[in-house]
Amino acid sequence: MRAVVLATLSILLIAGNVFAITGLGFGVRAGYITGLDTGAVEDAINTFADASGFTAKMDDKMTMVGGHVKIGTLPMIDLEVAAEYAWKKMDLYSGYQFKISDFSISATGIYNISFVPTPMITPYIGAGLGTHKLAYSIEKPGGSGLIVPADATKMGYHGLLGAKIHPPMFPLEFFAQYRYTYISTKDVATKYSTILVGATINLP
Repeated sequence: MRAVVLATLSILLIAGNVFAITGLGFGVRAGYITGLDTGAVEDAINTFADASGFTAKMDDKMTMVGGHVKIGTLPMIDLEVAAEYAWKKMDLYSGYQFKISDFSISATGIYNISFVPTPMITPYIGAGLGTHKLAYSIEKPGGSGLIVPADATKMGYHGLLGAKIHPPMFPLEFFAQYRYTYISTKDVATKYSTILVGATINLP
C-alpha cells in the first residue's frame, strides 16, 4: 500500500512540475469482472466441493464499484487515481458461504487518441499499477467465519482500452472500458478481465 501511495504522489508531483494541469474531474464507476483466476484458492474450493458432495463450484465472476479522480496534464494525456471494491459470494452447502473480495487503489496513465473524426467520442488506451487487498473466507451458519487463506495485500498491474463520450455544452462525460489485471499473488498469479462503465464530472 505504501509503495503505491508513494508512486502515485510521485507521479502527481512530476505531472505538476513538468506539465500544466489542464483539468480536474471526479467520477464513479461500476463493472463486471469475468475470467477470474485465483489459482490455488479456486482449486482448493472446487476440491473441497467435490470431496464434500457440494454441487456449487467457484465461478469466474465478480461485481465491482468504485470512484476516481481524473487529472488532465496535456491535451492527449490524463492521469487517473481510482479506488474500487469487487466482491462475490457463493453458497456451498447447508448455509456455508464462500466470500472473496478485492479492495484496490490504483494509478493509471491514459493516452487519448485524437484522430477520431467526431469530437464527441474519444478512444483511449492506458496502463498502470495498484495495490490490491484480497480477502477470502468461508462463513458457517450463525455468522462465524473461517479465513482461507489469510488476507493479503499485493501489487497488481493493468492495461486498458476504452472510449469516452462528451455531450456538447455539458460538463459530464461517460466512458466504457475493458481492463486486464494481473496481481502478483503467491504461487499462482490472480488474473481477471473487467468490463466497466462510468461517468466523470469535469470541473471548469
